[in-house]
Amino acid sequence: MLPDTFYQFKNIINSLLPLSADALHVHVGLGLFIAVLILADGKPKRFAIAFGVVLASCLAGELLDILYDLREGNPVRWRNGIKDTVNTILWPTIWAIVGTQFNQRKIREDPLGVAESGPPPILSSQPK
Repeated sequence: MLPDTFYQFKNIINSLLPLSADALHVHVGLGLFIAVLILADGKPKRFAIAFGVVLASCLAGELLDILYDLREGNPVRWRNGIKDTVNTILWPTIWAIVGTQFNQRKIREDPLGVAESGPPPILSSQPK
């Protein structure tokens, strides 16, 4: 029953939005990634968490597609599943790598997170 419901949901989304299925995979993956990043704000591993959610959701969707095909007696569309997975996780993967590197650099530059937000104090060379 779940594969049928999922397939119907995908068809409704495809009919409502004027985008190709491939474009929807890209937008849904990136949208989910950003939503989880916002929800995980402040957590040290938020990029990894967001990527994991996108990957798990993507793989669950592809599993439901396979189960639907098997239930309908259709051959499993492996290449389509791989293409959908790549489309869904490509930009979240890039952003997770870039974001993680940015965070690591930021932590190395200010490990305690105590840097002042203004300009550095001016050092005077005049004796007191």
